Amino acid sequence: FGHAANMEALAGHARRRGIMLLEDCAHALGSRFGHRMLGTFGKAAIFSFSVLKLVTTFGGGMVTTDDDDLAEGIRRRLARMAAAGSGGGGWAKIVTGAMLDGGTRRLPFSLGCWPALRLMRAVRPDIQQRIMTETPTAPNRVRPAAPAGMHAFQAVLGSSQLARCEQFIARRRQVSAWLDEELARLPQVAVLRREPYGRHNGLYYGVLAECAAELSAHLFRRGIDSETSEYRNCADLELYREHQVDCPVAREVGDRILRLPNFGALLRDDVRRIAAAIRGFYARREEMSSSWRADVRPEVRRMEPA
Repeated sequence: FGHAANMEALAGHARRRGIMLLEDCAHALGSRFGHRMLGTFGKAAIFSFSVLKLVTTFGGGMVTTDDDDLAEGIRRRLARMAAAGSGGGGWAKIVTGAMLDGGTRRLPFSLGCWPALRLMRAVRPDIQQRIMTETPTAPNRVRPAAPAGMHAFQAVLGSSQLARCEQFIARRRQVSAWLDEELARLPQVAVLRREPYGRHNGLYYGVLAECAAELSAHLFRRGIDSETSEYRNCADLELYREHQVDCPVAREVGDRILRLPNFGALLRDDVRRIAAAIRGFYARREEMSSSWRADVRPEVRRMEPA
């Protein structure tokens, strides 16, 4: 979700063990550990510019390293792979990017994409889970696909967004602060611990919620999209079967994690509406629970021994 791990501890452990430290920074562009940017602690770091990231070029990413020889080797390798996989497609990327950008704006999404998504979920309730959830499998051999070359418009788009990265972060962090404030006194929802090691970039907003799947469905019916399915307990994956151990914390998080909407265009009133819908869900559950307890209590008393 854009939060830093304890990078000093990880880097120290890697040095003592002689392990190469590589940073997965797909969510962490602009995040910091202390006053130091993530992506500067390991031998190299990998960032993602896919859709839904802080900066998007509708595909592709970035590798950072302070090792000149490694950097030159990566450039040569990527150049060879891009040449082998080149097949044009620049206009397709431009059209796809424009459609994604236009389709996710407030009015087009409300009038077009949202009804279509509701129809798809009515036909196949697990459609979003099937799209969003990836189950890694153990490959016999690692054969990286040849990446398509980056089109000039993607480079221009990425460069212009990188220049505004701090603005994006400030806006998302403001929305996160509003959500924190609205959900602070809701006992059924635990907001994630904020910035124990540094500054997060506000990319995603996650909570641990009671009845997360039911809450997500409730929000969807009210026009609020959320996500529960992306996060897998690695201990349950076939990929790690030979190392499998019980991981109760990961299992609990997997059952309770919920990602709420958090993007720069959200207004204060939007955040209030999200929070009101969440409070309404738990109020309704509590009302139903109280009604059930009232109904069964006389039966319980009659069953008690004299």
